Amino acid sequence: MFTLGGLVGRISAFQSYEDVSSTLIRRYPVDYLTKQTIKEVTKEVLQMNNSYAEAEENRSYRTNARYTDRLADTMLATDPRSWKLNESEIQWIYSLGIAYGLSDSSLYDEEDEMAEQGLTSSA
Repeated sequence: MFTLGGLVGRISAFQSYEDVSSTLIRRYPVDYLTKQTIKEVTKEVLQMNNSYAEAEENRSYRTNARYTDRLADTMLATDPRSWKLNESEIQWIYSLGIAYGLSDSSLYDEEDEMAEQGLTSSA
């Protein structure tokens, strides 16, 4: 949930910078998220991330990989309806992620981070 919120915050910050009035935070506010809506929201947020990556010349598909990779792994690991978190805990963690994503001003992608650590894609 934190990772999903982080990606929502990150994309919303980009949308605000681009003067998009209907940000993902407005579209998927904290109280919208439930165990039943998590998959739908995740799908839409990942699609929005891909759309922005495709539309922008200077953006890579890996720009938000530190969010998207973890999010995909988490969502594929277990069905959110089987999580032991209750609705208020899900919403609280999601809101913390949004706050983190909004303040994440880093411009690097996962490839850059790996290069800085001396790692390669084959490592």
